[in-house]
Amino acid sequence: MFFKIAKLFIPNVASDAMQKMGSNNRSQLYRPKGSQWSLKETLGWQNEFYKEIQDSIRAVVRKHLNKKTLYNQQVQASIAMFHQEVQSIHPVLTEYPSSWPIDAFAEMYLKNTSAEHRKYLKARNLR
Repeated sequence: MFFKIAKLFIPNVASDAMQKMGSNNRSQLYRPKGSQWSLKETLGWQNEFYKEIQDSIRAVVRKHLNKKTLYNQQVQASIAMFHQEVQSIHPVLTEYPSSWPIDAFAEMYLKNTSAEHRKYLKARNLR
């Protein structure tokens, strides 16, 4: 839907986003089941576009969410604000059902940052 609207009013935005996504754009519209899949491979985006989205989402995570806690343990109101901001920055992500790549990027980042925090606490006998 976004691309159809964007092409009518802002042709460069839609075509630039589609081009950056790569030839396999939205090749995986739905989020895969299970845990044995690669976000980067599933999305099939060009490396530069993937990194741009990843870095941007990480910045918004740091703004709205607790890096010491897993995504599924975050305050729902914070997740809602996080989602809203990412969707306003990258409307192309709304093309995916429930904007699932937003959650996937945040889950992956918070899994790593919360694990680092647990290691820190364990090393100092604080946990």
